[in-house]
Amino acid sequence: METYQFSAEDICQIANLIKMYQSLDELYKRLYALEITNQKDSSNYQQKLKMLNEMVSNINIKYKEYQLIPPKSIGWYIFLVKKVEWEGKDKLVDTTDIESLMTLNYDYRYMRRLLTTLKNTIVYDYEVHNCLFNNENNGLEQSQMFYENAAIIKYFNSDLFTAYLYFLEEYINKEKNDKLKYELLAAKYNVSFTNENVENILIDNNFVGPNTLYLKAKLMADLAQVSNEEYNQYKNYYVQDRYDEHIKKILATSDNNYNDPTVITSMLLRQCFLRSMFLFMNEEELEIANYEFNRFLESEAYLEKHSHDTISPQLIREAFNLIKEDKSKVRILSFNN
Repeated sequence: METYQFSAEDICQIANLIKMYQSLDELYKRLYALEITNQKDSSNYQQKLKMLNEMVSNINIKYKEYQLIPPKSIGWYIFLVKKVEWEGKDKLVDTTDIESLMTLNYDYRYMRRLLTTLKNTIVYDYEVHNCLFNNENNGLEQSQMFYENAAIIKYFNSDLFTAYLYFLEEYINKEKNDKLKYELLAAKYNVSFTNENVENILIDNNFVGPNTLYLKAKLMADLAQVSNEEYNQYKNYYVQDRYDEHIKKILATSDNNYNDPTVITSMLLRQCFLRSMFLFMNEEELEIANYEFNRFLESEAYLEKHSHDTISPQLIREAFNLIKEDKSKVRILSFNN
């Protein structure tokens, strides 16, 4: 694919979008500040929420006006990823980085939103794949499978974050410790800012998470005439790496680390993601995952450093124990149901 040639107009358009995202970022911080001071029912909050909706609409209009489709969107994406790397903010391309989801004040949060939105505009095909993957660290998926069925993977991502939001709202409502509750609320506003599907759900519901778990990836697979076997391959591909990452991060956390409220919040968010991912796994897969988890707890590698730790394993056990209850809440949309 021919490299996209930048012009002065591109630079002006990028600068304009960055400015709009910076304004959106500030508006999110104001909404969060109002909620943690018990002003969510105020006219001020409702006014800001209306402004947020209008601002998001204006940004979407700009994307259409700027005709952000390949090869232009690809050129922009690669340019901005390099800019992020030059400025030492390369982790911002990872939209499941738990620690950065916990604070509204990290640098370049708006750049993460811009990169994620650009990524979603790209039409995935082999030519695009070859163009993007000259650089392994550009923040996009590298599986050929992803590029053949990008729409389905996109809906897996939407389903995962919808479920994450559902469980996060549950934790927020139950939490009695103000500091922990504020950090969980910050995580909710952050995941909304960095994930447009979540944002749409929250804007439509006064920034309250969903009370029903509707999962759409299976419906999209049915529409694309994807077989159940292929669907399960995509599902397993999407879930496995993320599941392993959260398990490892939780188990690497020792009991004495839980004296830090920020660590507690981080682990609760990881537990939210685990519970979300378990929704995608069938009974056999869950049994294998549970077996592997318990076998690892008995391994020399784990016992050497964590023989006296109990909190992290218990967080994972709780997620496993809640599977039956969690799955009873799920409504999987499908033509074959």
